[in-house]
Amino acid sequence: MPSFTIPADANNLGEVIIFHYNGQLPLKKSQTLQVSWDKLVAHASKPVETRDHVHPAVQNAIVAGVVGNAVTLSFPVLETQTYQITSSLAEVNGQQFALQKAADLSLLAKQDLDEKLPAIWFRLATRAIIRQTAIVQTRHAVKKGTDNKGMEELAGHLFSAFGAALERADTRQWFTLPAEIYMTRLFLPAGKQDIKLLFRDGNGNVLQTYTFENVAIKKGSRVFLHYRTAL
Repeated sequence: MPSFTIPADANNLGEVIIFHYNGQLPLKKSQTLQVSWDKLVAHASKPVETRDHVHPAVQNAIVAGVVGNAVTLSFPVLETQTYQITSSLAEVNGQQFALQKAADLSLLAKQDLDEKLPAIWFRLATRAIIRQTAIVQTRHAVKKGTDNKGMEELAGHLFSAFGAALERADTRQWFTLPAEIYMTRLFLPAGKQDIKLLFRDGNGNVLQTYTFENVAIKKGSRVFLHYRTAL
């Protein structure tokens, strides 16, 4: 968290805490990838968390030597949403105060996904092996029941197509969260004050402004102001 200097006469002033919510979180999307069967087995055979266990169907598939071609998996990726505003200032009676970055939610979202990816891959691979094993079993059952090579291939293709249609990564997220949060603490004399916010790009150009008009400040009290930008 950012640190702020508290004036010696703070007890005789009112405190204003300003939050600036900037940008938007990276967008979580579903991406597909062709994974070879041996890599799939490797992912599903090594649980990465104590609560994850190798599924019996995976063990059976390995023992039985069930093999296949490359398998299509869908996994989540983050797509950065660009924004121009990179800093902000508060202006009161001609004096300017820089807001400090209090949280980088965009970075935290990326770190969170990176930490979860091994477990995600484990569960994706497990599900894919179970599906692939079911396809092989379905083809064998059709072949045994009809002794028709064409029907066996058709059953396998239909099962594969159905599974591929349902394959999609979990892309749930909080769309309303900002990419980053800035804040500052101002200690101002009692009375009504106009507090202007200036939002700047990386070159220091002011792209947008907003004024909180007639903010009532009382001695020894605290006021919270919030503003959101997505430019």
